[in-house]
Amino acid sequence: MAVATWQEGAIDVRIYPDYCGDDGVDVVAPATWGDGTDTFQVKATRKMRSPEQWVAEDEIDKADYFVLCATNAPSRYVEIVGYVPQPVLRSIGTGYLRNGYLLSAEYLSPVKPEHYSPSDVREVMYS
Repeated sequence: MAVATWQEGAIDVRIYPDYCGDDGVDVVAPATWGDGTDTFQVKATRKMRSPEQWVAEDEIDKADYFVLCATNAPSRYVEIVGYVPQPVLRSIGTGYLRNGYLLSAEYLSPVKPEHYSPSDVREVMYS
C-alpha cells in the first residue's frame, strides 16, 4: 500500500492458485514518462538498520521497477528505502547472488520520506 500510495497507483492483489506466489507485479501506476503504466515489484524486510532483499533471477523481467521497503510494525510504519529500474538492476546490478540480484539501500535511488493520511491510503486500497 505504501508504494501504491507513493506512485498514485493500484495494488495488484492477484495470487496464483494454491498460494504459489503472484505474477511479479505488486503495483501498477501511471507511467512516469509517456503514456501507459509502470509496474513495480515490492520487496520488504524487517531489517531497519541495513535493509536488503533479493530479486530472484526469474523475477527480473516481470516488473519495470523494484522497490525495497523496511518495516518493524507494518500496520503503523513502512519506509520506502529506495527503488531501481529493471534495466539498471539487470545491467550493472547491485551485487549478483546465486539466486538473483541484491536490493540494498546503498545502491538504490532514495525516496523522499512522505507521510500519508489514512484517507490517502484508503483511496489506494479501495480504488
